[in-house]
Amino acid sequence: MKRINPSSTKSICMLVLPFILLIGLTGVAQEEPTVGNILQEVVTVVDEMIGHIDWEEGYIYAVGDGVPPEDAVSPAQARVRAKRAAIDTAYARLLEMAEEVRVDAESATANYINESYQVRTRVSGLIQNAEIVTLRHFEDGSYQIKMRMPIKGKEGIASAVLPMQMEKAILYRVGIAYEISIGEVSEEAQPEEACTGLIVDARGLEVKPAMYPRLIIMSGEVIYDLMSANPNTVIEQGLVEYSSSMEIAINSPRVGDNPLVVEALSISGEYNADIVLTEEDAQRVFSVNSMDNFFGEAKVIILVE
Repeated sequence: MKRINPSSTKSICMLVLPFILLIGLTGVAQEEPTVGNILQEVVTVVDEMIGHIDWEEGYIYAVGDGVPPEDAVSPAQARVRAKRAAIDTAYARLLEMAEEVRVDAESATANYINESYQVRTRVSGLIQNAEIVTLRHFEDGSYQIKMRMPIKGKEGIASAVLPMQMEKAILYRVGIAYEISIGEVSEEAQPEEACTGLIVDARGLEVKPAMYPRLIIMSGEVIYDLMSANPNTVIEQGLVEYSSSMEIAINSPRVGDNPLVVEALSISGEYNADIVLTEEDAQRVFSVNSMDNFFGEAKVIILVE
């Protein structure tokens, strides 16, 4: 048997590698144009395979794949059926992702879908209106499609569970002895001017974002929840906004030019979505909110990691 010279093999690889790279860069997959803006982002392996929930941007993403069927009677039919399969898979995975969205500290969307025919029908309709973000067509005839649907807004999944969630919020308040004593806030703790919003720094507490979290104190009394804000504002903007950057939060139009910043004491609930404040900070929040009702317009941002 003829022995191969390792140095010769290395030389051959060096010659062939550029051609391999060239082939890989020239059309393994083709991007088809889609209506609207195409989201430019780095996709993780999980995102590429199934989907994910982006709480900062406020979208649910899902990915679907479709391959050409073996029994297709023509290339055109194979292409159409592969594309349809990718879309159907994306819809199914979008429902899976939507069911995982946390509604509050104790429940997810799946709980409401299973309990209510109206919610189930509404969520199905919202998914059918999902936006196509990218559509990729591969040389083997297969397709991959990425879709998204909003969490907030009239077309967002939060609107589907809002009526039931408002009832739940009322029952929660009835069940809690709602007797927070505002008391006197020291002059040092009072801002020189009215605050325009609230930023709660909960970084380091492993907070799990939810559509309708609560701000509470240790005994469970409510500082801020769904009943604190205008329902129309909640539908359009959400009850809170999540951010991983203090700089972005402090400059966000949502909380205005002079937001009050407090640190979270701990988290609460099965899903760790409720934020617990100290009684002292709760008093400060009540005091400044009475000057400019920022709770009414849901001007609240929660900092998370």
